Amino acid sequence: MIIALVFFDGVCLTRIVLFPLFYPISLSITVNRWVFNIFANKDAIISRMKAQKSQVKPPLVSIITATYNDETYIESSIRSVLSQDFTDFEYLIINDGSTDNTKKIVQRLQKEDDRIRLINQKNSGLVASLNHGITEARGTYIARIDGDDEWLPHKLRTQVAMLEANKNLVLVGGGAEIMNQDSVPTGFIFNVARNEDIRLGLCIFNQFCHSSVIYRRQTALDAGLYPDTCPAEDYDLFSKFAEHGELANVPYPIFRYRISDGSISARRRDEQNNLAKKFSHRNWDNIQPTVTSRADIKRAFAYYLKNPINHDFGISHKHAYTFVLMRIGYRMLQKGKISKGLHQLWNVASTGRTAAKIVVKWGLDIIKIKLQPSRRKAKTAV
Repeated sequence: MIIALVFFDGVCLTRIVLFPLFYPISLSITVNRWVFNIFANKDAIISRMKAQKSQVKPPLVSIITATYNDETYIESSIRSVLSQDFTDFEYLIINDGSTDNTKKIVQRLQKEDDRIRLINQKNSGLVASLNHGITEARGTYIARIDGDDEWLPHKLRTQVAMLEANKNLVLVGGGAEIMNQDSVPTGFIFNVARNEDIRLGLCIFNQFCHSSVIYRRQTALDAGLYPDTCPAEDYDLFSKFAEHGELANVPYPIFRYRISDGSISARRRDEQNNLAKKFSHRNWDNIQPTVTSRADIKRAFAYYLKNPINHDFGISHKHAYTFVLMRIGYRMLQKGKISKGLHQLWNVASTGRTAAKIVVKWGLDIIKIKLQPSRRKAKTAV
C-alpha cells in the first residue's frame, strides 16, 4: 500500500509521511541557528538597539515627584499633571519606600498614561529621591511637584515658553494658590518676578515655591544637584542657580500649594528656618546688596502693577517687592551699616503710605522681639 502510494504520488507521500517525522528536528535546527546568531552578533544587535532608542525623540520636560506615603493626595496631584495643556513630557514618580497604598495608586494610573514612569526604591529620603529622578530624567527641563500639591492646567505651557524664548533663563517659578488639607483655598503666595529682584530677595529668604519650579537639567547637574540640607534643600540649590544664569517667577498663580499637618515643612519648621537664615546670609555675602534708589523702586512698582492677569495680583507683587527691600534695609542695620540701612528704609517708606506702614510695622515688631528677653528678666527679678 505504501509502495504503491510512493509510485503513484511520491511527492504527496513525502509531504504526508516525512513532514510529521522531520519537522520537529528541522524546527530545532532553525531555533539553534537563530540563538547562535544572536550570541555571535550580540554586540552588533545591542548597537542597533541603542541606535534605535537614540532615534526616539526624548521629551522636552521631565516631571519629578518624590513621594512617601501620599495615598490621600497622590492621585489628585498626578491627574493635575496629566491634565496639562502642554503634553511633551515624561513623568517620573519616585516611590521612596511607601508603606501605604501610594504604589498601588500610581500603578493603576500608570496603566492609563504611558508617560508615567514609576521608580521604586528603598526609603532614602527626599534629597536622594530628587537626585535619583534628575539622573534618570531624559528631558531638557526638570519640573518638580510634591505628592500633595496640584498644578493649574497652564503651568507647563507658560514656563516652557519663557525658557524657550530666553536661553539665559535657567530657573522659572511662579505664584501659588494656598489650600488646606481639605483642598479649600485659603490665600495666595507671590514672590518677586524679575531677575534682579529675585537675586535681592534670595538675600532674605527663598523666592521660589518648590512645586512651581522648572529648570534646565544641565544647570542642576552643574550646580551639584540637591544638597543634603533638607528641609531647605530647594533654597540651597536655587541660590546656586543664580551663579549660572537668569531667574524668573510667573507673576500669577500656576499651582495649588497644600499646607497640611503631615507636610515636611510643617513638621520641621524650626530646622527649615535655621537653615534658611544660614543661606540668606551666604547669599548676602555673595551679592553685597546696595541701597535701592527711590526712582528704581518707583519703576519696579509700575512694572509689578501691570500684572497680565488682574490688578490685585499686581498689588500683591508690589507688596512682595516692598517687603524684600524693607528687609534688606533692616538687615543693613543689623550688620552695622547704619547709614545705608536708614537710607534704604527711607527710600522704601517715602514711596507711599502702604510702604511706610510696612516699614514702621516691621520696625515695631523688631523692637517688641528685642524687648521680650528684657521683660522676662525683669519679671524674674521681681
